[in-house]
Amino acid sequence: MCLINLKMVWQEVSIAQKENRHEIILTGSEISNQISKNGLDYTIFSLINLNYLNIHETCLTSVPDEIEKLSNLQTLVLHSNKLETITSKIACLNKLKILDLSGNLLKILPDEISTLSQLVTLNISNNQLENLPKFEKNSKLTVVNASNNKLTQFPDVCYSEMTSLSELYCSSNKIEVVPNTIGTLSSLKILLLNSNEIKEIPGDLSNCTKLKDLNLKENPISDKRLLKLISQGHIKKSN
Repeated sequence: MCLINLKMVWQEVSIAQKENRHEIILTGSEISNQISKNGLDYTIFSLINLNYLNIHETCLTSVPDEIEKLSNLQTLVLHSNKLETITSKIACLNKLKILDLSGNLLKILPDEISTLSQLVTLNISNNQLENLPKFEKNSKLTVVNASNNKLTQFPDVCYSEMTSLSELYCSSNKIEVVPNTIGTLSSLKILLLNSNEIKEIPGDLSNCTKLKDLNLKENPISDKRLLKLISQGHIKKSN
């Protein structure tokens, strides 16, 4: 577990503070070593004008509650760390549009993510997630990437309010059922469901008239005719 050192100010953070920068990227072995020895530099959370924060490829295991102070954040990138938990305080980032938590060790996401009404892109791929929050209120979501997890249920995104959702990536999970409500996603263009446990495809999928790329390979589809179409590549259309 990383310790916290309130006195130490990292050079990168000091520069951002002095120049009143709106963006900061912290990555690499040097940053990781500092986190390992002393924890995050909490001065980061005094940079209230930040709209872009990127911390990746470090030993970071958790995001502190102080993240809520960065109320102007529009992009939060935390991919390829060692994150095991995400604080529910992330819900305070009500301007957040892009959230990238991919490539971590997350087993659960806080339900409060569902209150991020401005969220457009969510990348939670390559984690250990077994279930997801409801996304009913995230009506501006355009892209959701939940591939390479341990999901057994289809993401809860099938609402008529989700008029912007155009890309949904759920490859390499354990999803068993595609809900009939899939047809409500009127803007869906890409749906990747390969390498799951899906046996049947609901007819309502035909209501997704904008769908251009559908991948259902490596599923135990019971319909032999559909299986043949999948194997021949007629179901999947690549850009």
